[in-house]
Amino acid sequence: MTELLARIWSLFVAPASAPARTSPVRAARPVPSVALLCRPADALATGGALALALARDTGARRALVACWRAGSEVAQAPRAPAWPEARRLVGALAAHGIEAEASGRLARAALPDEPEAALATGARGAAVAAAPTVLALAGPRDPVLDRLIAAQDLVVVATPADGGGRLAALALESVAALGVPAVACPPAAGPRRRVLAAAGVVAPRAAVAGLAPALEAAR
Repeated sequence: MTELLARIWSLFVAPASAPARTSPVRAARPVPSVALLCRPADALATGGALALALARDTGARRALVACWRAGSEVAQAPRAPAWPEARRLVGALAAHGIEAEASGRLARAALPDEPEAALATGARGAAVAAAPTVLALAGPRDPVLDRLIAAQDLVVVATPADGGGRLAALALESVAALGVPAVACPPAAGPRRRVLAAAGVVAPRAAVAGLAPALEAAR
């Protein structure tokens, strides 16, 4: 093709466009679902601190903490102004038959006392949440609850400072038989820090430090 013909051709044919630049797609951080084995008094405070710390670690703006056999702790816990994301999570849970309340960045729920119902509700809640989830189990385990525990990404055993080391060791040993990673961590301590965590306001620095083994294992 002569230069003249090439010029005429270019008047009628659009030049090939440069390939569009694509930004690299970042893989989403996995959203962990964790079982917390604890005393009833520690369920919401330690569960809230763990859920908030996991949310911060994964970049989530909401989290779910569901307590079993600690219903009075949830009912009596102080509430903070809820983040919109937490309110939306409560709405999503309600659409699937799970009653919860929003406080701070948390959606807080009480699992049914009956183990089969707790298993179904806990599994459904974790699936609906699409956010860091902590199932704080504050009652005696049985084969039904072990099925729920076995489905989690991690088990955290809250070890009280007042001589609960032996019980925690036994719990870790029995959980290992379920094939789930397990770590021991101290429960959230200090009245003010516990209130802040239970209300979904913030995971106190001291509580996060104590939960470091759990956060590392969940990554």
